[in-house]
Amino acid sequence: MRDRAEAAEARTLLGTVSLIEVARFYLSHAMPGQGVSLAEATRQYLNSPTRTGMRASSRQGAQWRINRLTKALGHRAVSEITIADMGDYLAQWQGFNGLNHRKYAVAFFNFTVRRGWRKDNPAAGVPKPILTPKTPAIFATDEAQGLLDTTVQIYPRLLPALAIGLFAGLRQAEIAELDWRHVNLAELIIRVDPEIAKARRARIVDILPNLAAWLKPYAQPTGRIGVPRCVYQRHLKRILRAANITRWPSNGLRHSFASYHVACFQDAGCTAAQLGHVGNVAMLYDHYRAIVRREDAERYWAIAPTINCPVTSRDCR
Repeated sequence: MRDRAEAAEARTLLGTVSLIEVARFYLSHAMPGQGVSLAEATRQYLNSPTRTGMRASSRQGAQWRINRLTKALGHRAVSEITIADMGDYLAQWQGFNGLNHRKYAVAFFNFTVRRGWRKDNPAAGVPKPILTPKTPAIFATDEAQGLLDTTVQIYPRLLPALAIGLFAGLRQAEIAELDWRHVNLAELIIRVDPEIAKARRARIVDILPNLAAWLKPYAQPTGRIGVPRCVYQRHLKRILRAANITRWPSNGLRHSFASYHVACFQDAGCTAAQLGHVGNVAMLYDHYRAIVRREDAERYWAIAPTINCPVTSRDCR
């Protein structure tokens, strides 16, 4: 009864002024920091030292997702966002996509808590999406051979990046930052430094004989191995069309490496180390082993160059 009486008196005093507007004014003046807008919080978060130190691909992922979140939730204070708001927002994504959106949202609101702009994390209160195991899509051996042979003919500048994806299993973001100084063909290793590795975990990846054969004609003392994303996509479309490859599975190069590696060498621990996985090795074995026959795996690791056309120019036309 007392609350109702106070509310009625407040409405009388305020006249036509909204109680919501009064509450927002109070939060921004009587409780400094509590009224910080989502837009301002986003700006500070994306420019904070922890974000500027991230890999370029991670920074782009954070920027895109957090800007989208801010736009969706409107011109509101950080302190106003509820678990229900975040649940409604995150419900539009499922699987790994939903998991990624939730991950970035949790990191963002953790930042706002540390700044004292709110006391809890509304994104952390939203349950993680349930992940339904799916068989990873990979390239058949003839597709892999055709992809590389066609690349040599159409745009050989892209060949090292594709070969490293297929036969060393590096992530696309890692290949994009990889330099030839990281590739040691004498010792047959690729050094993935913390600056380019996911979660900043350095690792050494073996160069198997067929990968060495693909890389030797293109090797340089130094220089970026990958090409700009727009160049990659433009020429990849031409290559796939010429090779008569009608599909490009998500993470297909890396999944192909994992599947054929564990099937051929029968050592899930070794495959996990090459991939940079630190999770459940038994799960990796079960996930990848069932989709490739041993004889197909042996064919995969015998894929070798059939056309000799080394790079003659390192420009990105």
